[in-house]
Amino acid sequence: MTISKETLAELERLIVDIDPLSANTLSPGLSKAKIRKKLNRAGVSGEIDVLVDLYSWHDGTDTSGPYPLGEKGLFPWRPFHFPLLDLAVADFLSFRGLAQYRPALGEAVGRYFPVLWNGVVSWIAIDLAPGEGNRVVLIELEPTPAIREAYSSAGELIADLISACRENRTLKCFGRKRRSSAKRRRSVVQPPLVAKPSEPAEPPSGEVQCFATDGGPHMILPNAARDSWNGVGEDFDDILDPSTDYGRACLVEEPVGLLSVGNHQALVLSGSPPMSGWMKGPQPDSIDVLVFNRWSEEGPEELAEKIVPKLTSKDFANTGLKWTVEGDGATLMSAVDRPGNSAYGEIPMRLSSGAYEILQARYEGRKGAFWIFRIVPQYGKSIAAG
Repeated sequence: MTISKETLAELERLIVDIDPLSANTLSPGLSKAKIRKKLNRAGVSGEIDVLVDLYSWHDGTDTSGPYPLGEKGLFPWRPFHFPLLDLAVADFLSFRGLAQYRPALGEAVGRYFPVLWNGVVSWIAIDLAPGEGNRVVLIELEPTPAIREAYSSAGELIADLISACRENRTLKCFGRKRRSSAKRRRSVVQPPLVAKPSEPAEPPSGEVQCFATDGGPHMILPNAARDSWNGVGEDFDDILDPSTDYGRACLVEEPVGLLSVGNHQALVLSGSPPMSGWMKGPQPDSIDVLVFNRWSEEGPEELAEKIVPKLTSKDFANTGLKWTVEGDGATLMSAVDRPGNSAYGEIPMRLSSGAYEILQARYEGRKGAFWIFRIVPQYGKSIAAG
């Protein structure tokens, strides 16, 4: 199915009338060719015309503006946002990792594409399966992981968005009751922890595998340390409490640092990167870890795949960090999460046991900016200049 430009223009007029500042967070739309290229690259298939219509209208909302994630959304009474296409694709891909530990989410894998997100544990997603008419589902991780039908079509969702803005109410899929203005403490589902990570799906040489969250540090956690990392813990009243693992990760100075986890060390990608990723390095057993700060319509993966292969040893400086990894394998994940109970999913990585040095380079250009951290086995003399 498709959504007409007139319908989307009407929705935008209503958003502007209700809250001009919120409307200003809408990013410019992408070309239809670029949208199809990004979706094809990520393996998103099926009835995707509706996604092309949505993202040629606007490329989601910029949540770095006046309304951070979790505080206010595009429609009344619920803090849901229209995610940037790159972030929506990352969430779509993360469902595979989530389903490993939450079997109820298995049907979402490769099928339900998120177009609205509350920044934490709920998505409104469009069914891309052929013959399903782009029905819409609500995916929730808490209090119990579940998927339920919300609308019979994407057109019905857009119609309800328009009505909700006109009538100053929440969406019908949530019920008409207005949400209390009192701040609700988030509960944490703690199912039996499955500490064993999935087998790494190593990206082809020269290609990037990306990971995205709505905020907070990312980290590379060796598999041997999975049982020792507790993320934010169970108390959300003070998530920056330095006694929690997440609080400790937030104290790591940017752009990168090592953090003790039991008898092991994790590599923390500090600050609050919107997206990170990894790709094979140029030397045997080396990997390149990427932290993206901004990117253009071209996309972060394409940018890195053009820039990183052109870098030479002269472009890198030695951070002075020495990382000892015991046991094979690691996971790229959010520092807020517990392994096996992740709200954002996990990206398995191939990392062999051994001693590594960490080099860094920085790219800043018209089309984007990102860090490159090259993790290199210590065979002897550093290959980095300086």
